[in-house]
Amino acid sequence: MNEFFIKKHSVHLWRVFVPDLLPQVENLSFILSRDEIQRAARFHFDEHRNRFIIARAVLRLILSLYTRIEAKNLIFINGQRGKPFLSHHLSHLQFNVSHSHDMAVYALTSDTEIGIDIEKIEPDFSEDVAERFFSSSEYAEFSKLPQDKKIVAFYHLWAGKEAIIKALGEGLYVPLDEFSLDAQKKIQRINLTHQQHEYHYHLEYFSAHKQYQSAFATAQHVNHLDHWQWSANGPVRIQACLN
Repeated sequence: MNEFFIKKHSVHLWRVFVPDLLPQVENLSFILSRDEIQRAARFHFDEHRNRFIIARAVLRLILSLYTRIEAKNLIFINGQRGKPFLSHHLSHLQFNVSHSHDMAVYALTSDTEIGIDIEKIEPDFSEDVAERFFSSSEYAEFSKLPQDKKIVAFYHLWAGKEAIIKALGEGLYVPLDEFSLDAQKKIQRINLTHQQHEYHYHLEYFSAHKQYQSAFATAQHVNHLDHWQWSANGPVRIQACLN
C-alpha cells in the first residue's frame, strides 16, 4: 500500500524543524528552481534565507513522494491571488505551506482547497491587532479573558483565520473580521460569505510544537489525518497530538 496516497476526506499534515536541516541547506538549494533561488537571494540575513531554502526544498521533497516526480522537476503555477498550485496535470493534489521562525508546516489533500497556518506564540502580542482584525463577537469574548488566557486565544483565532483565508485563496483580500471563530474549539465548521458567494470549511487545530499554534482548513469533511515530519533523514510518521 502506498503511504503517500491521499484518500477522499483525508488530510496529510507535515512539519519540519528548520534547524534540523541547516547542515543540508547547500544541498537542498540545488533542488530549487531558478526563480526560487532568486527569491532566496533577496533575503538580507542568512537566517531568513536558509529558512526559505529549507521550507521550499522540503515542500518539493514532500510533493515528490506523492507525485513520483523528481523534486527538482516539479512545476508550480500561481493562482489569481498568488496561491501556488502544481501544474495542471497534477492539479488533483492540493497543498498549502506556512512557516514561522524555526517551524514550517504543510497540508496536503486531494481535489479540494486547503489552507494551513502556524504562528510562534509570543507573550508580547498587540491587543490593538485583535481589536482591529477580529470580528465584533470575537473581540467581545477576547476582551473578557484574563491576560494569560488572552495569549492563547489570540493565536488560536489568528491561526484559524489565516488557515481559512489561505484555503479560500484570497489572502488579505478577505477581511479577517468578515467571519467569526470559536476561541476554544479544536474542530469547527465555519461558514462565510465573500463577494456574494457562500463557503463552508472544516477548521481543525493540531500541535506542531508546544511553542506554536497551528491549524488547517479545507472545503470538505475530514475523517482521517496522517501526521508526518521531515527529519534530517527524510520522512518519519509521527503520532497525532492535538493542542
